Amino acid sequence: VTEEAVYEYALRVAYLAHLTQPKVARAIPSSVTPVRPTLDPALKRGSVTGKDPNRSIDNVIRDHFSAFHDIFKDEKKSTKSNKIPRELVKILRNRLGDITSGRDQNPIFLDPYLQRDLKLFYQALQQPGFRKQFKENNSKIEDLVLNYLKTAQGELKQAQLPADITWQAKLQDHVSIFVGILKECLQTKECAYSVTPEMMARLEMYQSKMSGGPKTPHTTTNGVSMNVEDMEMVKVVQAIFNISPQQIQKDINLLRKDCTEQAALEDLRNIINHVNRGAAFPARRDDFASDEAYNNWKTIELKQISENMNVMIALNPGLGLASKKPEVHKTLLSGDKRVSLPSNPRWQTFTGSMHPETMNDAFRQYEATRSTECQVRSDSQYPPQNPSGQGESFVFIPPNPRGYYKYLIYKCINYELARMSHEEASIKILSKSTVDLLNECGLRWRVSPAFRWLQYLDNIKSRYDSFDSKTQPQISLDHIKEGFHLLHDAIRIRPIDTWTISDKRELIEVFSGIHDSLLRDLKMGLAYYFKIIPSSFDLNFFLMQMIHENELFKEKYANILSSLYNEHRSCVIETAIKKYQEKRDQNYAQSANEVHALVSIAQWFQQELDKLRIKFPTPLMNQIDVVGLVVRTQIPLFTADMENASTEILNKVKMIPDEGIPVEDIFDLYREVITLKQIFAEICHGETFSFNIQEWFGPHVRKWLEAMDAKTPEWVSSAVKVDKFKAVSSTDTHSSSVVDLFTSFNQTIDFLKRLNWPNEYQAARYMTSLSRTISKALEQYCNVIEDKFKEDTFPPEETGQHVTKQSAWYVRTKTAIATDKVVPFDIKPESCIKINNIEAAHEQLDNLYTSMDVDYLAQVIRDSNPIQPVPEKVEKTNRYLYTIKIVQAENLPALDTNGYSDPYCVLTDEKNSTLAQTRVIYETLNPRWDEAFDITIEETDKMRWLGVTVWDRDQVGSDDVCGKAYIRLDPNYFNDFLAHDVWLDLDPHGRILLRISMEGEKDDIQFYFGKAFRTLKRAHDDMARIIVDRMSPFLRQCLSREVINRLLKPNSNGFAIFKPSDKGKKVELSDLEIEGAIDPLFDYFDTNLMTLNSFLHPAVFTKVMTKVWKEIESIIEELLVPPLSDRPSEMKPLNDTEVDTVIKWLKFLHNYLHADGNGLSKDEVLENQKYLLILQIRYYYDMETETLMQEYLSNQITNTLTPVKKSASMSKSVLNSRNLGTIKKRKTQKRNNTNQDNSEIILRILRMRSGTKTFLKQQME
Repeated sequence: VTEEAVYEYALRVAYLAHLTQPKVARAIPSSVTPVRPTLDPALKRGSVTGKDPNRSIDNVIRDHFSAFHDIFKDEKKSTKSNKIPRELVKILRNRLGDITSGRDQNPIFLDPYLQRDLKLFYQALQQPGFRKQFKENNSKIEDLVLNYLKTAQGELKQAQLPADITWQAKLQDHVSIFVGILKECLQTKECAYSVTPEMMARLEMYQSKMSGGPKTPHTTTNGVSMNVEDMEMVKVVQAIFNISPQQIQKDINLLRKDCTEQAALEDLRNIINHVNRGAAFPARRDDFASDEAYNNWKTIELKQISENMNVMIALNPGLGLASKKPEVHKTLLSGDKRVSLPSNPRWQTFTGSMHPETMNDAFRQYEATRSTECQVRSDSQYPPQNPSGQGESFVFIPPNPRGYYKYLIYKCINYELARMSHEEASIKILSKSTVDLLNECGLRWRVSPAFRWLQYLDNIKSRYDSFDSKTQPQISLDHIKEGFHLLHDAIRIRPIDTWTISDKRELIEVFSGIHDSLLRDLKMGLAYYFKIIPSSFDLNFFLMQMIHENELFKEKYANILSSLYNEHRSCVIETAIKKYQEKRDQNYAQSANEVHALVSIAQWFQQELDKLRIKFPTPLMNQIDVVGLVVRTQIPLFTADMENASTEILNKVKMIPDEGIPVEDIFDLYREVITLKQIFAEICHGETFSFNIQEWFGPHVRKWLEAMDAKTPEWVSSAVKVDKFKAVSSTDTHSSSVVDLFTSFNQTIDFLKRLNWPNEYQAARYMTSLSRTISKALEQYCNVIEDKFKEDTFPPEETGQHVTKQSAWYVRTKTAIATDKVVPFDIKPESCIKINNIEAAHEQLDNLYTSMDVDYLAQVIRDSNPIQPVPEKVEKTNRYLYTIKIVQAENLPALDTNGYSDPYCVLTDEKNSTLAQTRVIYETLNPRWDEAFDITIEETDKMRWLGVTVWDRDQVGSDDVCGKAYIRLDPNYFNDFLAHDVWLDLDPHGRILLRISMEGEKDDIQFYFGKAFRTLKRAHDDMARIIVDRMSPFLRQCLSREVINRLLKPNSNGFAIFKPSDKGKKVELSDLEIEGAIDPLFDYFDTNLMTLNSFLHPAVFTKVMTKVWKEIESIIEELLVPPLSDRPSEMKPLNDTEVDTVIKWLKFLHNYLHADGNGLSKDEVLENQKYLLILQIRYYYDMETETLMQEYLSNQITNTLTPVKKSASMSKSVLNSRNLGTIKKRKTQKRNNTNQDNSEIILRILRMRSGTKTFLKQQME
């Protein structure tokens, strides 16, 4: 393929285009060209004689536009080719709007008469009803023209025209211009695919017949100019190949004889023969992948060629009669050179000199016709001509159409770029004239549109790759994108499945080349992924996506598409490594603290990653995950650096500030690593984060927990030190120390929670360790608050002895002198605040239990695999927690001069160290303490002996021993975890009841919370008991037999002697008198209950008053009956009046404390079991001894038949006291399960009867 040969065949096609264009000039308005050689004289004004001026439009068309009527005379035979395209009416309406509004300044539209015609028709198109008639299926293009003709005729008939112009002449001009507007609208993108060549031919011929123009000196006898200046496409060829005007005219003159319309028609006939015979040109069956594809192509090819032939014959009917073939000259003079051309090129010669595959690729058909082409009906008649064989010659088709076309488009692009600025080429490189030339050549040479635009793309891509700003304008990806759109249009006309194999192969090669160029650009950018603006690659991605979506490309590269991007991934990884190393070296150089450096690196990584996520929200082309590659590269590098520095950092971390690396820095690093892990899990789905967080940070967490445990005394002392023991608010009755203490707890727990420790089991173990610290701190807090409470309750007034010793002196001296009245104990508000603190701690601990989700953590530990690595060293030695409740003692020796003792009990170990001590109960030989203590024993201690000693508190001198016993705490005996009642005989006299239970002390979070709750409860109970103990002397003084004696014998000295003879006498007393006897008690309550109610927390107030009420019940009970024992009592029974008085005191106090529902609850507090039993004492009190015995035995039989079911579990175990919910549940069950048994009351009454010693002993045994 040479340039001269391509020039020669391109010139032939350009000349043929000139020959086949309309033979008349374009319509010229009458106002511009008054002389009309073709105008019918009958249309001139005044020449119409004997005819109706208002003839019908059909008559006008028939008489004056006969050529137009002839075209339309066969309209009914064509049903499809001239139907109005669906979008035409809308486009025409917009076009007329531009013209009538003056936006289009073309001089041809400035005629005022034309403006009126077009405006009227435009207004009609605005009406939906008028538009609708053109959208019906049977509407033709002729209907639109005729409607305009009617509108224009009506307007022109009424117009005041110049004297030398008739309305018919104007109508002819206007209709011609309107048809031109229609053609323009039909050539738009919206209508192009619905317009047939036949429709365009009709409008072309109609416009030609309606227009007229003078011949020029260069016009031939056939009306076609032979002057190159009149040949637009020839001039394009001249410019592209840089041919002088003289030479181009010479070359045209040489071609005129051979390059005729008849020769072009013969070329088309020969192509049809080739297709029917299955010749190599333009294509044959072997060029297609399937019979279906070949048959589709063959049908379309034959139809197109036939339509082109019909158009040529319609434009020149004489072509159908020609039969002689023209001969082709061998040479053509072009400048100073002679170009040798093939003489009568025959396809047999051409194909014989080529490889079969190259031959098959040589020619491809082109479907899209140029705008000036016309098409006639498929049934147009022309003389058939069948070639005799493979020897047909072609005048307009070169021997290698594809090669010639490829060279031609190369020349066209060079020509267009040379005309442009060197700064940047226009997006549409090819001008309309150049495109028209390429279309004509493609049509005549039967080059497929796919091949044509693929060659355009390939040329643009080559120039993009080898761009030189000094020699050519800038070729950008926008030009390639435009080429893709042009190719897409061609594919839409001719789908890929109808292509030849060679065209498909060409597409893959061109797309692969463009893809490589795009990948090259992308790789260069990814080397600076941290700097580039991703949007600058949007066009790259768009083009690559178009390539990937192509079925042919996808089929060839589907399995290896990912591998095409391996170099790009490697580029990102290399850059990520380089960036990380630079940042690491920079941070280590700037900081001596390795942890600070690591934290800075982690924060830098996250900041960079946030930028990358914005830049690259999705993988590039779904292949290059920039964010994922950076994460997979830099996070492992970071964790490797941490592993390398692990030992060194561990040795440097200290809990003391200003010594080594602060532990806070470690946790800052931990939080950054957790974030990195989350990022890794989010981005690298399914991949393992190899860094062991637990192993690296576990030792640091354990150090921190140990430090927190060591700080508990500091927490407690700091909180109490600043406490003024005043209520923090009107609603919160506690003081600041409990708030400060739990603030420390919550801060510590929140800190541990915020770690989000990745191992749930280990996190639960850490919380368990922290709960042990909390339990320890609360125990210390309770001890401090109790000590301060005792200081308030037992002020060191008379002596500087120890508080417990002084309190004994204080209470004992007040009750020792019978003649002196007991000084009432008044409760201080500060004491109320302290006991409120314990209650507030109780509530806060319950909140802590919930917020920590203790039950869930305990379950996690239980469900975990025992092989699970523990975060801290767990002691293998078991511990046993014994709960020892010192209930009561009986028959103690009287060691004081008043015939009583002041007993208290002490528990000691083998080393005689005090483990527990009860309070002092004054003036009794049968004390009841009901105090519980926890004692922890190591498993290594095996069996432990405890000393149980009951002492008598002396106000002066040392205390005396009432009795002593020993008990062995053997886990094997108490391992049923039940409460055991153990009676110990005291030496030398009496016995004591201990209630002992055991449970294993576990490293369990529920256990530690339960222990903390029990510590708080006991502190609360102890403080409440101290209040009751301080109130008790005055209560006993007011509710005593002395008061009864004074009430019954007001003249006595207050010491009544009850004689047996007095028993039967009954003194009548009014309720007012009975109540008045205890007025001092009511006055005392009025004062102190006001303090309690004002300063105690409501729940604490109820608890304290419940204990006060129980103390009142005990005092009343002691007035009526002696304690339970197997021996008769020296206590004398009261007479009826005395009993009634005591019972009424109880009821008066009951009503006082109930306060009509505003005080203590009847059901929950006041009317308890003891209250009901006391009321029943009156029923049994006067029974005969024998009757009482019988009643007792009956009760025993009933109780035997209906035994009370006892739970096998430890209701008061540590685990059952682990929160307020379990504590309240246990109390409710206890209250609901209470069964009233009167047997004890009967036995106590029998102790005051004679002759019951044997019965009592038998029943007690």
